[in-house]
Amino acid sequence: MKQVTGGSEPRMPLQMVRNFRSIGGLRAGGGSRVADGLVYRSGHFGSATTQDRQLLRAACLRFIDLRNDWEAAVEDRNVPVWNGVQRPLQTHDGRDAGLWSAVREGRLAELADTLTADEAEDAMHRLYANDIAANPGVFADLLDSLATGSLPVVVHCSAGKDRTGWAIAMLLTALGVPDSVIRNDYTQSSLPENQYLIRNAAGDVPPLDKHLRTILTPLLEARPSYLDAAWHSVESTWGSRHSYLEDGLGITRSLTQKLQTRLLV
Repeated sequence: MKQVTGGSEPRMPLQMVRNFRSIGGLRAGGGSRVADGLVYRSGHFGSATTQDRQLLRAACLRFIDLRNDWEAAVEDRNVPVWNGVQRPLQTHDGRDAGLWSAVREGRLAELADTLTADEAEDAMHRLYANDIAANPGVFADLLDSLATGSLPVVVHCSAGKDRTGWAIAMLLTALGVPDSVIRNDYTQSSLPENQYLIRNAAGDVPPLDKHLRTILTPLLEARPSYLDAAWHSVESTWGSRHSYLEDGLGITRSLTQKLQTRLLV
């Protein structure tokens, strides 16, 4: 399976792990760039092949898992526990709980009967505004861990695009990476080869007809409007982006210097 990255080519050509890519090579300020081989981002590892697992073990990665327990239980039936920590987000808006469980469990008939593309897009905006941006403590802990914990590390969730997308966007912001580069890296998750695969209870990937594909596309893509929804929520709650970054995420000058010293070349 082709792996795509907005920075350098990934060093681990994983066969059955979606959206696994390095952030190495992304340009920051002053002519610097993100160092290769230190921080990766990914979807879940529940379908990793034996060869994939061998490559991951050989890389001595530390895993930071942003999923909740129930997601891990559904997705990780066939893989061992990885060396890492779980940092789940607290759900503040429970209106879409049934939707996310139907996606994780592959209940496609239910989704086809109850969901429209517009409703799916609205659910994504709620996810970013009410749950992702509203959990600054999780991302503050993650950034501190990246500044002080062991490397290399892979940050992941289920699809590697929403919770992971925000986490990486916040890290790149602290590293001084331009917003245009951050958004380009974020939208790489929309590429077909990076998108989350919905699996049924047997672990198989059923085909999506045109109707289902239309309905589900907003859930599978990483659209700039989703990041915008998170930022709008931040500005409404915290007064400004600066307040969120400094007071909510702890991106102080000291933390910024630690991250830049470790991760930029």
